[in-house]
Amino acid sequence: MKLILKKTTSVFYFFAATLMVLVLVLFYYKTKSEISNKYNELIFLSLFVLTIVMFLLVLIILRNQNIRNKQSAVLIASQKLLSKYSLIH
Repeated sequence: MKLILKKTTSVFYFFAATLMVLVLVLFYYKTKSEISNKYNELIFLSLFVLTIVMFLLVLIILRNQNIRNKQSAVLIASQKLLSKYSLIH
């Protein structure tokens, strides 16, 4: 469980860092007067799309983690039940 949590946390930090870089790039180009509005709109659109993708990936990871935890609980319960009937203790 800790390993899965570490993976989820590291993925979240990776996306947060990427998002922060895009925000900094957006503010940098917004301050420069020679950059046109098209570039600002493109950067903002990519920032928005990246945010949506990050949100979806985190949801998928959390859903898969919950499914894996349920499957693990079922497996452990069946192993405990079957261990009562095994010949070797």
